[in-house]
This record gives sequence, C-alpha cells and structure tokens, in this order.
Amino acid sequence: MRKYILHRLWQLIPVIIGVTFIVFTLLYISPGDPVKIMMGESVSQEVLETTREQMGLNDPFLVRYANYLKGIVFDLDLGQSYATKRPVIQEILDCAPNTLKLAVMSMAAAIVGGIVLGVISAVKHNTWMDSGISVLALIGISFPSFWLGLLLVLAFSVKLGWFPSSGFDSWQSMVLPCGVLAVQSVATLTRMTRSSMLDVIRQDYVRTAKAKGLSAPAIVFFHELKNALIPVITMIGMDFGSLLGGAVLTETIFSIQGIGRLMVDSIKRRDYPVVQGSVIFIAIACCLVNLLVDILYMFLDPKLRKKKV
Repeated sequence: MRKYILHRLWQLIPVIIGVTFIVFTLLYISPGDPVKIMMGESVSQEVLETTREQMGLNDPFLVRYANYLKGIVFDLDLGQSYATKRPVIQEILDCAPNTLKLAVMSMAAAIVGGIVLGVISAVKHNTWMDSGISVLALIGISFPSFWLGLLLVLAFSVKLGWFPSSGFDSWQSMVLPCGVLAVQSVATLTRMTRSSMLDVIRQDYVRTAKAKGLSAPAIVFFHELKNALIPVITMIGMDFGSLLGGAVLTETIFSIQGIGRLMVDSIKRRDYPVVQGSVIFIAIACCLVNLLVDILYMFLDPKLRKKKV
C-alpha cells in the first residue's frame, strides 16, 4: 500500500509540470500588458520598459518559464502578485479555506443526496418513484450553475429573505452557494448509483442472499450498494474537480472570497502569477482527490488490493 501511494505521488510531478507549462503558455500568448494595467496609461514609455525589465517580462519565453519552474521546485515560490506585491502563495492561502469548505460541503451534500436517491430509484425500479427521481435528476443536470445561482438569490434572498445573498461567514450564507454547486453533482450521482445498482441487483450472489433469508436492508447495504460503489466513487472524484472549477462562477455570484473569485479578479488585471498559482493549486487538489479515490478502490475491492500490494 505504501509503495503504491508513493508511486502515485511520484506520478504527480509530470502532471503538475504539464499544467504549469500549459497555463504559462496560454498566459504568455494572451493579449494585454500587465505592466500598463498595473501602472496606468499616464506612465511614460521609459518607465514601462524599465518596469518590464525589472519584472523579467522582456526575457524569452523559455527563460521565463525555466525561472518560474525553478522557483517552484527549489523554493516553493509561486512568484509575487503584480497587483498587491504579496507572495502568490499567501494570496492563495488566504482564499483557499473558503473554496475548500465550499467544495467539501457541496460534495458531502451531493454524496448523501445522490446515493440515497439512486438507491431508492433502483430498489423501486419501474415505479412512479423511479420515474420521478429520474426526471428530477435530468432537470438537475440541465440547470446551468450561473442561472441557478441567480434564480436562488432572487427567490430566497430578494423575495423571501431567508438567506443572505453574499458572504460565507455563517451557515445561512453557506446554504445557497453549496446548494448551487451540489445540484448537478446530486443529479449525476443519482443516475450513476441507479445504473450501477441495477447491474448489481441482477447478480447471482444477490439472489443467494435473498434465498438465505437476509433482510432487505442488509441485502441492499451489505451486498448491493457495497459492490455498486466503485463506479460511483469514480464519479465522485471527477465531480470534486468540477466543483472546484464551478466555484469560479459560484464565488463570483455570491461574492465569496475564494480561489475562483481570486482567479477572475486576477485575470481582469493580468496578474499572471496569481492565475498560474491558482490553477496549480486546483490541479494539485484534483490529483490528491483522485489518489484518495484509488485508495478507496482497494478497500472496496479485495482483489484489486491484493494486486496493488
């Protein structure tokens, strides 16, 4: 197990390098002058050129990328923000707790709701309950998160006044943004759990368990659901990455100071180091979640555990 985990962690290195190269390249070729945006239009051309030289923006692409990568590898330095002059790692650490809290709470709600609805839909297959849950899941997948966020703000904040429309400092302010992020994940996990459960229900060992006289809850939870969870866990890992990406819109709509909103603000002012550092943070978080998913596989599937160990 330990060797497998260390091997997977070692595999993260080329992934992170690839992410940094792609992001660095896209920002390098993107239009706009960060120095002019930072210092304003009234500054003389000589001052602009001097500032570019001091910041290393006149260096060739490969030289700039090599210096950036060297700072990450040897000093864990993601650079300095053009706008605030603060270290990028500090900017990210100030915003990361809100984003992680938002993603984890949304994922927890999605896991509970999606698995419960999926199990009910599979157990009540071809009934009105199954049809109703399937329709709700289809509607949930079809809702764009930005449209749903604005709709919830209009309904529950402006009209009813039940929840605040911005902020993330109380449980009331967490309900709407977490709900927006969780809706599509609940719908996806419901459909995946239902499909996986229907495949498991038809297996011979389930019929054997019924023949032994086991109770229906014991069959569902200890025989059917346990073996149906492997593809569901895969979807959970993929959805967590989507939640981190979806936080960009959600944090902007609800004025939450997180990684997503930090990226949007940094893109507007061409603060390239902050954008690069934020993308790297999200990439590392997604890779670690995928590693956790692989470890859970081995606990759910004994054959896979023996093979890996």
